[in-house]
Amino acid sequence: MRSGCLHLAAVVLVACVLLVVNGVLVHAAMIAYQPWAPREMNEVRVQQAIKFVVPIVMVFMQYCLFDWLVDRSTPESTRGSRGV
Repeated sequence: MRSGCLHLAAVVLVACVLLVVNGVLVHAAMIAYQPWAPREMNEVRVQQAIKFVVPIVMVFMQYCLFDWLVDRSTPESTRGSRGV
């Protein structure tokens, strides 16, 4: 039970760190894009929606990429039977 809780705590910690880093990256990208952005992008509601949704989507994509890389780097003999 302890190893499962430690794994869950590690996943939550990594997700929180990724959310903070992704939020900073999205904020910096929005500031850099502001001079060329359409007029609708300057609305506060649109900016808040982007700053909320995009980091969450980025975390999902990062976890999918990590899972894919681990799957690709693991030899087939250690993967177990997946029924594929």
